Amino acid sequence: LANPLSLAGIVLAFLINFFFTSKFILARLHKLTKDTKAIVSGKLDTPLDYTPPKESNDEVDHVYHSVDLLKRSMELVLRKVSRKK
Repeated sequence: LANPLSLAGIVLAFLINFFFTSKFILARLHKLTKDTKAIVSGKLDTPLDYTPPKESNDEVDHVYHSVDLLKRSMELVLRKVSRKK
């Protein structure tokens, strides 16, 4: 049988990993999904809170930045279309 202390360490490591993943990563992805849905529904003034890619190695921040670029492009297109009317 395995050492009970080793098993406790493995379980503790799993719980810490699960807590970190659900608390930080999944919460940010849920917020990104919510913000993206708001933008898609026409709320282009939805603020996106992220760290710029040059200052972050976080993939979620990079996705936020990409969504922000798309949002800005949509704003520009809408301005151009409204000027032509």
